[in-house]
Amino acid sequence: MTNKYNNVYLNTVATVVGPFEHEGPLSKRFDRFYKDLYMNERTFESAEVHLMKESIDILLDKLNKKSKDIDLLIAGDLQNQITASCYSALKYNIPFLGVYSACATNTEALIIAANMIDSRKIKNSIVSVSSHNMVSERQFRNPTEYGAPKPMSSTFTATGGAAAYLSNEGDIKIDSSTIGTVVDM
Repeated sequence: MTNKYNNVYLNTVATVVGPFEHEGPLSKRFDRFYKDLYMNERTFESAEVHLMKESIDILLDKLNKKSKDIDLLIAGDLQNQITASCYSALKYNIPFLGVYSACATNTEALIIAANMIDSRKIKNSIVSVSSHNMVSERQFRNPTEYGAPKPMSSTFTATGGAAAYLSNEGDIKIDSSTIGTVVDM
């Protein structure tokens, strides 16, 4: 199913990352980074909430907007019951939709926001996602306390928070989206 959009634009983004991401080739493109995985919080889970909230705060600052200016917040993360997203949404008092599609969460949120903006149900939306390597490792792989060495070819979940602002006017047009079907081969 492909949806074409007439008036949906991506205006700006904000990103906050952990130490490993900052050491990579995209380091100059991130708005903020932390040198440790705790981000001045007591737990990795709280650090992930911090990443998401900080990316939204930076985005609002870039836009020179307050949370009351935003019609909808759509957010997702990899914690149980999208915990980081829910705790982050508490700060803003913006109508909130929590989404989860693992690595496709950002795309799902962008599609939902684009459809709502294009249908003129809302004028703008913040889409936000986060992940924290240590939270994901503990939840989906081996307990981090186990200390098992990882092979060089294994996957590595990012530590970061990102927020994007979509509206019915701007520079970068979102032309369409395609939603696929699940196929069991």
